[in-house]
Amino acid sequence: MKVPIGLQVWPVQKEFVADVPGTLKAIAKMGYDGVELCYYWSQVWDHADDIRKVCDGEGLKVIGSHVRYPDMQGDTLKRLIEFSQAVGQRNIIVATLPEEILLSRAKLLETATWFNWMTTLLRAEGLRLGYHNHAKEFVPVAGGDMPWDLLIGLTVPDMIMQEDIGHVVRGNADPFVYLERYPG
Repeated sequence: MKVPIGLQVWPVQKEFVADVPGTLKAIAKMGYDGVELCYYWSQVWDHADDIRKVCDGEGLKVIGSHVRYPDMQGDTLKRLIEFSQAVGQRNIIVATLPEEILLSRAKLLETATWFNWMTTLLRAEGLRLGYHNHAKEFVPVAGGDMPWDLLIGLTVPDMIMQEDIGHVVRGNADPFVYLERYPG
């Protein structure tokens, strides 16, 4: 059985911003099965139908989008849900959290509660919430806990915790320890 492979468009952001259809076609030509978008570029924000048409034509699946934490509220959240449904993506991944949250155990606990609430809200729309780590999640907060461990331990099981092993290494942690600790 072939495991589908997707590309996060961040590494090709210059090309993507300059030519969305051309970049999507090039990604498909390279053999990728799907793409994970970055929602915070206007080239994505306002062109859901065009993105869906190109991806469908090229056999690419839009897996999800990375989004900014502040965009997960109000009218912007409503647009994000509509965009997600229009392109056929299921996953909305918070790309990072502000440093003041990652450095505070109390703020991490509040954020985990918010993640659980948002997971429930998005589930009702047929969507899934996730979080993408960076190196700061592997710097201990007061009490010695790692933010990554706190977030995983305090969020509902169907929230996606997207482990970026490059950032785990940059945070001076062992990605294999985390992959074994949190399989799936």
